[in-house]
Amino acid sequence: MLETSKQFRVGQGTVGASTQVMLPELGIEVRRAILICAHGTNTGYVYIGRIGVTIATGFQIPAGKTLRLETNDAIALYIVASAADQKYSWFVV
Repeated sequence: MLETSKQFRVGQGTVGASTQVMLPELGIEVRRAILICAHGTNTGYVYIGRIGVTIATGFQIPAGKTLRLETNDAIALYIVASAADQKYSWFVV
């Protein structure tokens, strides 16, 4: 699910251990930060990074925690997990 306005965008997804997923296009008119949250019900970790991200190279986000990236630039983020069916949410302002 994706909601869009001129101020923010939000979305959710599920990722597993075998395949990295690119977060949807995050470009909007006003950008201050990107927040990525690993759902509290996850049994594993979510990892964020560039294309080719793995659990060995990504930034680890434990279940229930949020990563905030301050930026004013369009960036491509990829996500992978340490176990199957790990859920995440993202929010761009």
